[in-house]
Amino acid sequence: MEKFDCNQIKKLIILFLLSVCLDLLSMNIKVGLYESEPAIFTDASGQPAGFYIDILNKIAADEGWKIEYVKVTWAEGLGHLEKNEIDVVCNMGLIPERIGRFSFPDIPVLNTYSAVYTKEGSGISSILDLKDKSVAVLDGSTHELTFIEFSKGFDLNIRIIPVKDHETAFAIVDRGEADAALTKNITAVPLLKKYRLVKTPIIFNAQVDHFGLGPGDPKGLVEIFDRHLSAMKADKNSVYYAALAQWIEEVKKEPVPRWMWLALSAMGAGLIVFMGINYYLKREVNRKTLSLSKSEENLRITLESIGDGVISTDTSGRIVNMNKTAVELTGWSLEDAQGKPLNAIFRIVNADTRQEVANPAELVIAKGKTVGLANHTVLISKDGREYQIADSAAPIRDDDGNIHGVILVFSDVTIRYKTENEIRTVKEQFEYVLKATNTGFDIIDD
Repeated sequence: MEKFDCNQIKKLIILFLLSVCLDLLSMNIKVGLYESEPAIFTDASGQPAGFYIDILNKIAADEGWKIEYVKVTWAEGLGHLEKNEIDVVCNMGLIPERIGRFSFPDIPVLNTYSAVYTKEGSGISSILDLKDKSVAVLDGSTHELTFIEFSKGFDLNIRIIPVKDHETAFAIVDRGEADAALTKNITAVPLLKKYRLVKTPIIFNAQVDHFGLGPGDPKGLVEIFDRHLSAMKADKNSVYYAALAQWIEEVKKEPVPRWMWLALSAMGAGLIVFMGINYYLKREVNRKTLSLSKSEENLRITLESIGDGVISTDTSGRIVNMNKTAVELTGWSLEDAQGKPLNAIFRIVNADTRQEVANPAELVIAKGKTVGLANHTVLISKDGREYQIADSAAPIRDDDGNIHGVILVFSDVTIRYKTENEIRTVKEQFEYVLKATNTGFDIIDD
């Protein structure tokens, strides 16, 4: 019978137990793997690849992590991360809607921006060209959220087509099933080589991208990522810069000979000047149109968000605009009120005498300054309801100081006015009782 060396057996047992302990001590990190080349994707051999993967593998090696990649769409990844079913989602833009919903390291990974891509010759070169068009965008992404908010004010009737990944967005535009696609600048680089799309001048949503972590950071990953990213960015020879060079930075082309540059410059000078002037003029028209549209929309949103009633008139005292609160208090719709004299819509009387109060627009135009409404003014709505109101009217002036209208701001103070009257009545009754009684008493606070 073969004899066993007891010491050798003990060593084997100890090594086995150590390996088991090390395996138990190593942290298992689940990472959402979705298709967004070159940031993170599945390569031809079915393995995780990309800029973020290289960084993750380096951190995992240093920390002794075991990384498990879970295949998800972007929207699925966010859902799993929010429930702490996975630990990391890569390439996540840091926007207000996600702060508190997820955890983020302090050190960002990349600076990116979003852009619109379309077929060459589509005629889409500004946000206004997307009117009544369809746009494909990654479902649940910052591109979708910010673009919807960005385009909301222009009344463009854009149809958003949510898709599972960026390549699907490019593919359906290439097939003519959508007019344009949205994606990050870095994600578009490999897709432009596969699909017949071009980048438009429509650029928005500049942001910093991070490793997105689960809410509450249950595994304490924030500190670990911050420590490694800080060290990597400080070392020009680190994995971070090697990954940038491999996945993100564009490959430099062979330099063009000097004589060819001179020839091209001479031949194209006139064309370049012409195109530059044409581009400048078009850009200025688009910029001013966008600025005007945005200003008007901002004004509309502001007026609707104010709790007070707001009415504007022209110099003849005819109504130009009313916000939602003014419509509710006067009982007149904006369509019916526009162009009518203010006193026909804004009927106000003295609460005590029931006499009509002078038209505030006429007073402002005559005096050229702000006019306050008396605190006993009553507004009679179209259906006969009455509201105690307060506030004032002021002139609207242009840059030269000329009056070209009146802005009237008023609020419903019916409840406050009624309460003050009731308090005043009780106080008068109490004072009457005090005077009528001959008995002295003290009021003592406990």
